[in-house]
Amino acid sequence: MPALSDLEARLSALESHVAHLEVANQDLSDVIARQWDEIDKLTRTVRGLHDRMQAVEPQVEAYKPPHY
Repeated sequence: MPALSDLEARLSALESHVAHLEVANQDLSDVIARQWDEIDKLTRTVRGLHDRMQAVEPQVEAYKPPHY
């Protein structure tokens, strides 16, 4: 049977490991939140550009060369 000090050392190591994993998990969560914000920003930008292109496109078709 392991000595009490060995069990305490193992428990301490496990607690330390869990604390490290919790910090890493929070860091990853923060990164994901920032990425979602950036994705939302880029999505709005693309939609705005798409809308602007749709507004310009009919004008371009009105000026087709006579051979069409």
